[in-house]
Amino acid sequence: ADLVEKLNRIELLIRQGLIAQAATEIRTLYRKRVPARLAWRFAELARRADLAQLGLSALYPIVRRPGLPAQGTPREIAEYAACLVRIGATDEAVSLLSPVVESAPIASLYLAFAYINLLNNRAAAEHLTKFLARPEIDAYWRGIA
Repeated sequence: ADLVEKLNRIELLIRQGLIAQAATEIRTLYRKRVPARLAWRFAELARRADLAQLGLSALYPIVRRPGLPAQGTPREIAEYAACLVRIGATDEAVSLLSPVVESAPIASLYLAFAYINLLNNRAAAEHLTKFLARPEIDAYWRGIA
């Protein structure tokens, strides 16, 4: 529970715009190793604090196994792909996000980000609309979209 509280505190820092402070806490957690069950959450926060490489490092052993297709839950795959978008590996991100878009609602938003990077505004708008149509999306994430 202590780690979950730390992740929640980092979330609050990011929402308050205190990115440098959030990044410091994320680096500290990374050195202590995040358990696999919380790796997607850590990766999400790391990406949002401009530390996408740390997010990729946390999720790589879960999502990418040599010789196998993407593994992990839809949310783990979506967060890994979002980190890929952030570092510019957009084509790989799209290939990972497309199969999980129905089972991980956030994947629609991340696909929109990817298509913006690819200058495909029509596809980006389609995925933003799809994301915003989901009733479970809270006000914060609607504002991001």
